[in-house]
Amino acid sequence: MLTANQTKKKGEKVIRGGFFFYQALKYPNSEFIGLDLNPSPPPTILPKNTRFIKGNLQSIPYEDEEFDFLKTGELQVDFTEVEYKHAIDEMIRVTKRGGWIEINEPDIYPLKHAPNYAKIVESFYGLLALRGISVMTDKLQYILYSTKSLQDIQFDCKTINVGPQGGELGNQCAEIYAIYFKDLYGHELADHLGLTYDEYLQTLWKNAEEEMMNSCIEVKYYRFWGQKR
Repeated sequence: MLTANQTKKKGEKVIRGGFFFYQALKYPNSEFIGLDLNPSPPPTILPKNTRFIKGNLQSIPYEDEEFDFLKTGELQVDFTEVEYKHAIDEMIRVTKRGGWIEINEPDIYPLKHAPNYAKIVESFYGLLALRGISVMTDKLQYILYSTKSLQDIQFDCKTINVGPQGGELGNQCAEIYAIYFKDLYGHELADHLGLTYDEYLQTLWKNAEEEMMNSCIEVKYYRFWGQKR
């Protein structure tokens, strides 16, 4: 991403699954587009070079070779491997020759001993497996190579401490995990574990939150990128 940012020229476009205001402000001559299934109203006034559109990575609503840079991430909880491969093909299709794509994915299983959080993640991965969905971090580099359309494919991996000891990023991760494991999937996880929702909240989730607060949870975040031939 840094390399792509450094090479931006007037009139370039960027399409992103997420949205970062500071990049739009830093590169006022580039256009930033947020693609989302259900784009919500922005929390503040958008910079003039930004906008959100409704769309799906399975069928990006743009012509071939429209964009200089595409960035997305955390698709593995929503897409099967076949759907993921198709999304990557779509990203490559709308990227200009010489442009770049970037994908970010976490492996949220804890590196340290955090038994309550680990049990939740194991159950979550089990729910995904029932839908034909699996963790893709160990496959993504191979998938990018297998497209035959990318060159200079690279990846890096960083460890993030989830919770206050991880600073702003760690707190953001903790908030996201709370949304997933308490709000979005809490009832399903409780049922999968043979618990009532209240039992789940008062035992596993409560203890997992304590593990986050006590700096017991470390996870890996992967970044993959490549240039269209």
